[in-house]
Amino acid sequence: MIRKTFTGIFASTLALTILMTGCGKENAYRPANSRYEISSQSGNSTVSNGGVVKNYGAAISAADIKKAYNDTENDDIMPLYNVSPTECFEFKFKKSWYETENNVSPSDIVTVHTDPACTEQSKLYTSNLFDEEKATTLTVSPIGGVLTTDIEESNTIDNKVEVWGNAPMYYIALWYDTEAEDYVKLDKPVVIPFTIKHELGVPTVKGVVDADGRFKLTWDAVEGADSYNIYWYGHVSPESHSTGEKNIPVPGAESAFDVHSECSLIKQSSTTETEFDNFAGKDHGLAIHYHDELDEDDVDYILGQNFCVNGSYFVTAVFGDKESSLSNIVNTDELILPYKVVEEVDPMFGRFEKESDLPKTLRVLNIDGSETVRNVSYKFHWGITLLGTPYPKFRYSVEGTAITGEVSMEITAVPDNYYDDRQEGEAPRGFEDNSSDTSAKADPDNKTEFNPDSSVPTIIEPEQGNEQETSQETSQETSQESNQETGQENSQDNSQGTVQESVPESEPETALDPGDSDGKTLTERQIENTENHVENGNNDTVENTEFTIFADSAEEEWLARNLIAGNNEISLEAFPSLQQYANLADAFQKVYYQNPYVLGVTTYKYDYGTLTLNVNYCYDKSEIVQKQSEIKNTAEKIIGETVNNSMSDEEKCRAIYDYFNDNTTYDDAAVEAAEKNNFTKSGDWNEHEDAFNAYGIIVDKKGVCQSYALSYKLLCTMSGIESKVITGFLDGNLPHAWNSVKLDGNWYQTDCTNNETNCGIPFFLYEGGKNDLEMTGYTEDKLYDLDTAVGLYAVDDSDREYYEVNGLYADNIGTFKDILGRCLDSAENVTTIRFVDTTATQDDIVKAVKEVYNMKGMEDKLNNLGFGISNSFVILIEK
Repeated sequence: MIRKTFTGIFASTLALTILMTGCGKENAYRPANSRYEISSQSGNSTVSNGGVVKNYGAAISAADIKKAYNDTENDDIMPLYNVSPTECFEFKFKKSWYETENNVSPSDIVTVHTDPACTEQSKLYTSNLFDEEKATTLTVSPIGGVLTTDIEESNTIDNKVEVWGNAPMYYIALWYDTEAEDYVKLDKPVVIPFTIKHELGVPTVKGVVDADGRFKLTWDAVEGADSYNIYWYGHVSPESHSTGEKNIPVPGAESAFDVHSECSLIKQSSTTETEFDNFAGKDHGLAIHYHDELDEDDVDYILGQNFCVNGSYFVTAVFGDKESSLSNIVNTDELILPYKVVEEVDPMFGRFEKESDLPKTLRVLNIDGSETVRNVSYKFHWGITLLGTPYPKFRYSVEGTAITGEVSMEITAVPDNYYDDRQEGEAPRGFEDNSSDTSAKADPDNKTEFNPDSSVPTIIEPEQGNEQETSQETSQETSQESNQETGQENSQDNSQGTVQESVPESEPETALDPGDSDGKTLTERQIENTENHVENGNNDTVENTEFTIFADSAEEEWLARNLIAGNNEISLEAFPSLQQYANLADAFQKVYYQNPYVLGVTTYKYDYGTLTLNVNYCYDKSEIVQKQSEIKNTAEKIIGETVNNSMSDEEKCRAIYDYFNDNTTYDDAAVEAAEKNNFTKSGDWNEHEDAFNAYGIIVDKKGVCQSYALSYKLLCTMSGIESKVITGFLDGNLPHAWNSVKLDGNWYQTDCTNNETNCGIPFFLYEGGKNDLEMTGYTEDKLYDLDTAVGLYAVDDSDREYYEVNGLYADNIGTFKDILGRCLDSAENVTTIRFVDTTATQDDIVKAVKEVYNMKGMEDKLNNLGFGISNSFVILIEK
């Protein structure tokens, strides 16, 4: 959590705390693409333990769950793993292409995409050629691969070797029926995913934002690599923007990573380390300024940070002239990261007569061009002049950033010996220590490798699905023969580009499975192989449960049921879509954040070779069941005492919110304990886990905001109100969790953690809309739901926001004064007003407060009036 200090009109102070989630001191920012589409534009959730569950019985099969979702005809195909970068795919038809009367273009029969929707925008250039002899076999080869590295680009230019490139996943779309007697177009294509094999393992990268708002890339060491390349991907046109301006989102898989060259992949740097934060070049990453050489304890001051952070990033592993595929993409356009202080007068270059003149807030420009007003904390320090004379100064730090500096005090403006009793590190008179606490990381760590290990065979036969040792055979010879065939000209192919003739010796081998393929092509074998796997996987079972399950698809319910049961090994054989890194991460994160009865998950890792998801917990199964029962029983008791059927949905939401405010508190001790564990879910993490799940708030009455959000969702659901957990950030870089509830068909967002008890501001965010989120400093991330659903759970303009409904909302100084006058008539000791005029300065607000108190004849109360401004709120406390 972050301590925010508020100064008095004259001398008094008011401390207020804004609380954040257990998502992390260093928040893992993991955007992911997904094949899933939400069930409706409203983003409705399905509570799966309704009429369907009671018919399941003790053991529930994957087939049972699919039937409940009418998903028995799902035609997802398992991915082909580790195919050659130069692989040519063959498709056999029953009729010669030359004999067809449909005038079908070869380039329309099969297309290759970077997005599973297989739209025109995601299509890649390919060479589609029929064999000359019979014209019944179509060979599809790459042309001008997407996201190619420097080494691949050089190889293409020098040796004419065409590769697929480095998209995270490719999707072959077969648009015509290979079993038909003529060329008949399918109602929807058969889609076969595939990944590319490289000679080195691929880093799995995380974008990390630390408590000071500094951004860096981190990854685990790759076996065999001696260095790593960092690639930047972004807009390079004259209209492109750099740090401190609008950070434009880059085209992704849905648009083939901009094959039309509006964006470029550029190697930015190399490192032998497993992290990187120096995006602007040597010694410039944090813009360190050496300020004062006279200090005995010389200090480097940081005037800015995150320089040149924009666009997106990839990392590759390197050994000699070998380079891996690109890592997963790390986007920055959704991050509001601090850049530098922007003020008319930089405090670093000012001299201040009185401590009360020190700026209490500073405007910080973010990398996306937005500005955030942040609190400033100070610590006293004696400086030394050129003549060796000591003089007083204060070192400052800007809250939520790495930005630091110092200011000098004008000693002629104060009595002699005024600073003689000051201690090093002491705050200025009239200030409180404004240092920051931290919060604990509570989201499970995804240990899955972004790309499968090179030992994983291209086709995993069912009988080999649970074996690690699989024999392999090379497809290099097959690829060479196919490439030579495609070198023949076909005047009727309308594709462009040069077709490769051979695979260089340095190209890796594709790990194909042994056995008689009966003349089937690679894609035919995988289609048949998928059917066999799914048939086996449909018989897998999971225990039934009495606890509420939230899911919108068979895949999600399968994951949720296994996680609630505390199962360590979860077979994904029945769900080919979950065998893709991005889909699995996206679905897992949603299930984790939307299911209050999922407890104790610490790490998860998908084993590509065995089609198994391995999950670790900090509790054993008996502990999980016990805690789940306590949550259920206590929640039922709370609902029984808090809400009743005569209440409207809005009244029920308010009753639950008030219950949290009156009966629960933020668990500072859990955060401090988690810090000692280095914010990782390891070792004795189980001592802290309860504060980060529904058990904390429901049973213990203490927890961090992730616990609040999960608990609010559970109680709302039990009251018949649809609710979502929302995750994201507060003030740009503070990981946070809150809720959205559905009332009268619209979604409204509420933060139960930041209530009057915990932060001093009642109804900090209560049934607000998108405009309220923005003004109060909330931004969403992509963890809480499928990527396609993010952003759907808030009405644009809320008609229920607490301050607006209660006449405490001001968008200009005049309205603010009117509201304050009415509040003073009520004789309350605490006044909180929502003030959203961003053009008004703190001095403007102070002046307005003084005018209203004078007008009311209450000027004598100003000397002891506590005053604070934060996140569009003005708070006044009469002491």
